[in-house]
Amino acid sequence: MAAPMFRYPVYHPVLRTKLGELDVREAAWSEIVNGGSTFTGKVTVPDNPILISEIKRCTQPYRAALYATPGLGRIQWGGVMVGRNWNDENNELTITVMEWRTWLFSVILGPRPDATGTNIFTYGNVDQLYIARDVINILVAGGGGGVAELGGIPPIDYGILSSGILRNYMIHGMQLKSAGAHLDALANMDRGFEWDLEPYFANDSLPKLRLQTYFPQRGGLIPYLKFSKTKDGGNILNMEDVEEDGTAASQRVWAVGEGPNAESTPWAMDQNPEVATGSVLRTDQVTTYGGALTRVNLASYARAERQYRAEPLTVLKFPVRMDSPDVLAYQKGDRCSVRVKDRWLDIDVENCRIVQRDIFPEKNTAVLTVDLTDLVLPEVDTGGAV
Repeated sequence: MAAPMFRYPVYHPVLRTKLGELDVREAAWSEIVNGGSTFTGKVTVPDNPILISEIKRCTQPYRAALYATPGLGRIQWGGVMVGRNWNDENNELTITVMEWRTWLFSVILGPRPDATGTNIFTYGNVDQLYIARDVINILVAGGGGGVAELGGIPPIDYGILSSGILRNYMIHGMQLKSAGAHLDALANMDRGFEWDLEPYFANDSLPKLRLQTYFPQRGGLIPYLKFSKTKDGGNILNMEDVEEDGTAASQRVWAVGEGPNAESTPWAMDQNPEVATGSVLRTDQVTTYGGALTRVNLASYARAERQYRAEPLTVLKFPVRMDSPDVLAYQKGDRCSVRVKDRWLDIDVENCRIVQRDIFPEKNTAVLTVDLTDLVLPEVDTGGAV
């Protein structure tokens, strides 16, 4: 299967009207779980006044939005033009585009712009995903209270999912917090969620934005998504420098079940057998598990988590071809298996998470960053101590 060919149409970021399309060389962008990313590329400026005018229109900061699309009515990446660098010697522009998610950290849910007062929204025992959607409603509607905002905000859709997790929260205009900061404040609470501001082609064939919330995490387990490099071959092109870091590993894990008070909370523990002999320095970690769990259940979870987190290697970064596997068949946040065996490394991990993808279309390469400690733990067994 051939690698996807991307086009780079440009639209007005607020009005959504098409401004043109850029022929981008050396395009590259990142796709990061819970983080903002950027797009960079080069555009040759020809000796043609009409084309120059279109390129200028398509690269004006905050007046143009660029999208990377493989066709089929799909947008792979999108964001707002924020910078352009002119090189007279090479007759080329270097453009920089900010991901739409990052833009939400640049707009404030503040006081009323006509100085008639502030906006205060209070939520008591409200589903966290509903509050997240209301953050977007307030931003798009201009703060409510019958006061019209000053414009500059594109239309934004959202889903109707709920999480079952109820929050008490307040949005106070005098805090002068950004919409992104409010979303992160909710998302980073215990039993929070992941979120993104994702572009898509709407029914009118123009790009539109949608707040996507993922509870508890985006992505899923893809059984056929395997990356390997062994003496027999594999689809990993080469290995970057590998750093081992034991700060996330724990020699003793406490698994705690939810309960109405400390006295009724069930718990269990599992530790590295070498702790008892003094062969290794003890470090502890506590993980809370929901549901009606017995101590046998919790002991099993503690054992599984300790074993999975025992290795000091936490993050692995490697390049693969964009068509091996098809880069459109999986996303940031998805889970895969990784197997690397060479003179030094011996890694065989299933269900680990892709936390970042760096895409280089002209090189037919995607550089993946995989978190080896972010795992789906196995089913209950009979291990652990109660």
